[in-house]
Amino acid sequence: MQGDGEMDLTALETCMRGTFDLILHKNRQLAFPRAITPTHYVTMGCDEDLDVAARMASDHMLDWLQQLTGWRREETYVFCTFACDLRVTQLVNVKKGIHAMVRRDFLANSIEGAA
Repeated sequence: MQGDGEMDLTALETCMRGTFDLILHKNRQLAFPRAITPTHYVTMGCDEDLDVAARMASDHMLDWLQQLTGWRREETYVFCTFACDLRVTQLVNVKKGIHAMVRRDFLANSIEGAA
């Protein structure tokens, strides 16, 4: 993610050193990128309307958590009401960005399968 609320035409780009695990899941299609960090599950949404972008990021998180936990949609929604944070990714371009974040330790005892 480029920023947590990027608001200008010029972003400050930084270098980074790290280790990345890229895993190819054959026969699996994602509607939008998602990420697992050492601390969070992250989904994203982009749209000209920030409300739509937020709904997209939220829906992607609900779908993913249902896959991970086996919870019903209603259970996942209640969990996200308490545990999911929405943050503005960027406001610069025509398409606005939101990312949804859930702490991994909140789900440590609920995960059934691989992420």
